[in-house]
Amino acid sequence: MITAWAIALAVAAATVALPSALLVRSRRRAIAPTRTGSGTPGLLEVACLTGGPLRVAETVITVMDDDGRITATTDGLIKVLSPVTYDPVERALLKCCGDRWFCTMRGARMALLRAPAVRDIQSALVSGGLLAPPGPDAAGRRAERLHTAGLTAAALMASALLLATRTYPVPCALLACVACGVALRLAVRVRWSRATPAGRRAARAEHPCGAPGKVALEGPSALPDSVLRDQLLRAAKPERASESSGNGGGGSTNGYGAMCAFPTCSSHGPACGSHSGYGGGCGGGF
Repeated sequence: MITAWAIALAVAAATVALPSALLVRSRRRAIAPTRTGSGTPGLLEVACLTGGPLRVAETVITVMDDDGRITATTDGLIKVLSPVTYDPVERALLKCCGDRWFCTMRGARMALLRAPAVRDIQSALVSGGLLAPPGPDAAGRRAERLHTAGLTAAALMASALLLATRTYPVPCALLACVACGVALRLAVRVRWSRATPAGRRAARAEHPCGAPGKVALEGPSALPDSVLRDQLLRAAKPERASESSGNGGGGSTNGYGAMCAFPTCSSHGPACGSHSGYGGGCGGGF
């Protein structure tokens, strides 16, 4: 009996304990900050932490609508009233409008979802340990496969011992180790591309004010009844099959360079400038 318990202990250590330790290590490394001193998250960072890149798009649209630089119309369009931008995400929004100075709300949301400026926000949050990466790295995937294989091997060995020896203590102890391994995997699971515990704490600590703050924290439904609220909520719904796929926007949406797609904006024009190393952009309000 002592030999059986020794074998069970060795099997549990090799198939459950060691793979579980490697899994916990890989999960902690995935959400650990790779740099420090990032400071408190700003408005768009809070939006990304609470609702992802689409919430960032909704927030920047609300920011520019709130101060009168764009306006939302009842027919689902965003119209530019003043081509002034203060950050790369706002420049990406104006880029969607093209030289006709308007685009659809749905097209703007989807274009901003793929904008490099929004991806830069996500990357910065991942680097700061506030946002989980899109998925496990190679080491993390190996740890997951090893953990799954170990739990499976331990469960099969417990079943084989139970059938072969007709004794219960050793197989049941192995199965208990397997159950602990499964519980551990659920406990340390990472919600990829979601806010980490540190990110959720940081987002709760921030209290951005005004309509943009409400959208960043709670989404467009937190806005009072308005054209902007109705159009943001409408754009968030899945597009009907009967709707034309060509309703993506009123201007050029291919690429997100540092230049805006306005006829009055060029690399040497007076309405262009640079801000915090982001290259040229429309507007002089930097």
